[in-house]
Amino acid sequence: MCGIFGSNNITEFRKLCKINSKRGNYIRSVTTIGTDDIRVFHEQDFNKPILPVTDCLYYLGHVQSPTSSVRTFSKETSHPFTLNGQYLAHNGVLENDRELVDKMNLECYNDVDSSIILPLMEKVGFNETLEMLQGIFGCWYYNSKSGSLRIFRSGSTLHYNRGSFSSAALPEYKYIDEGIILEYNFTNNYFNEIDKFKLNSTPFFL
Repeated sequence: MCGIFGSNNITEFRKLCKINSKRGNYIRSVTTIGTDDIRVFHEQDFNKPILPVTDCLYYLGHVQSPTSSVRTFSKETSHPFTLNGQYLAHNGVLENDRELVDKMNLECYNDVDSSIILPLMEKVGFNETLEMLQGIFGCWYYNSKSGSLRIFRSGSTLHYNRGSFSSAALPEYKYIDEGIILEYNFTNNYFNEIDKFKLNSTPFFL
């Protein structure tokens, strides 16, 4: 199990990280969107404080559980995945990732199922990729070239409250409908629905 979360407020982000840590306690990543750069921090010590970053516009997080009893940490197999200025973190399980690798002749992926999402987006487009995925997924996605921060899900769990989102449920957070793409407005600090995609799986929850 994993968890994704994000906020424009460092205090709220720390709270979300603590809550989501119950969903994964092996690797924690913090991605900061700054006015001039993007930084990714990986940490195995979940007790280490998350420090504020100067000029950070938004904090994005991912927590991951180990997939086996013995595992060596590697940035290449840890979220977020990156490709050509795009960043993506995922919660869930894809069922057709290897099939898509062969069918679409994908490159720049690894053994982790969700590592195929960005290469697929490069090949067929954003919405087209989501409609090709089978399984369950909740994701955050950031494109540094367009400045677009999006969240979406099919199955899995994902909630939001104005400018923050979380895999873990909180009383004041609203459930995001499946097949809805929300994009963050950096001016009014709010997520707005911008598009929809067709579900390619029988939904269930993780």
